[in-house]
Amino acid sequence: MRSSIATIIPTLNEAGCIRACLNHLLAIGANDIVVVDGSSSDGTADIVRSEFQRIRLVEGVSAHRGQQMNIGVNHTRADILLFLHADLSIAKHSYAHILAAVERGALGGGFKKRYAPESVSLRLYAALLNTIYLPCFGMVGTNAMFVRRDVFQSIGGFATAGQMEDLVFSRALTQRGRIQILPGSVTVSARRYLRNGVVRQILINALLAFRFHACRVRSAERTVMKQPVARTRLTSSFHREHGHRY
Repeated sequence: MRSSIATIIPTLNEAGCIRACLNHLLAIGANDIVVVDGSSSDGTADIVRSEFQRIRLVEGVSAHRGQQMNIGVNHTRADILLFLHADLSIAKHSYAHILAAVERGALGGGFKKRYAPESVSLRLYAALLNTIYLPCFGMVGTNAMFVRRDVFQSIGGFATAGQMEDLVFSRALTQRGRIQILPGSVTVSARRYLRNGVVRQILINALLAFRFHACRVRSAERTVMKQPVARTRLTSSFHREHGHRY
């Protein structure tokens, strides 16, 4: 019997894009979708509840993506878990590519990305992320990460405190074994770049990434020196308003 895929979508005030997201997923064959709403104030949950009765909606959850995604996993029995943001769009054959990759032995993986609407600067930025950041540092949430359920459980799920839960999970997944970047690209909404300014948002992303990786290096150095390692909690006043959506 072939494996099944569940698509888990954490939401917070996504009324402007959740309808298009869910319609697209249903159109390309998704049959197990869980939306975990972080107490949206804009009617996101109302849209899902009234217009998408086939889709499981989990409400009353803290607005932390890590916690939301972990809770979403508990509401499905699927063998493979795909984590999407509401403003991402995967290609038509993405589910088939995921199934094939897992059957070939991949523990998980993701996709390269592009931005829409596209500009010269965002096209260049996406190319740098796809060719340099992705192979060197790993996936982030906007790479539409997927993982086998048993591997997800062995990792312990996403971190539920602090930020950068996607980077922490991606590194843990890579350390478990073979991951695969699949054909095609996920399309990421450029709304945050348009709202905050492309250059400014890129600099914010770079700063958050630098802080994350610098903290990892410092922790490793302390471990080698056999000094006590204080657990690092990354915080940022940007949170979801500016975020770490590379």
